[in-house]
Amino acid sequence: MHCADCGYLLASSTDRRGGRCPECGRPFDPEDRRTWERRRRPPRKLLGFVASVAVLGTAVLGIGIALQSDFGHDYDSAFAAIAGIGLSVGLVGVVVAVRNRDWWGRIPILGASVLSTWAGIAMG
Repeated sequence: MHCADCGYLLASSTDRRGGRCPECGRPFDPEDRRTWERRRRPPRKLLGFVASVAVLGTAVLGIGIALQSDFGHDYDSAFAAIAGIGLSVGLVGVVVAVRNRDWWGRIPILGASVLSTWAGIAMG
């Protein structure tokens, strides 16, 4: 049994009846499954950095593929395709960042999202 907030192993806690995590102070009830987790999650910081690399990689790949297309002299279509990919990847990155509860996990994802959005607009 692990704390749902910090991941501390609550089973090793000497006072399981106390109702609070000794590490972060979050209340938990051993009888209520929603207040604790069965196993420890990977650190949210690591997930944030992996997600930011995925956001940037997807943006670079999408914009690179859009640049390979033959748009001829239709600059509006070229701009829409390239900027649309940057904006779409940026929006997905923001949604992933909002779901990450750790600030050090959110910051790199938000940075990658802003960078991919601006890269799409600038390259378009």
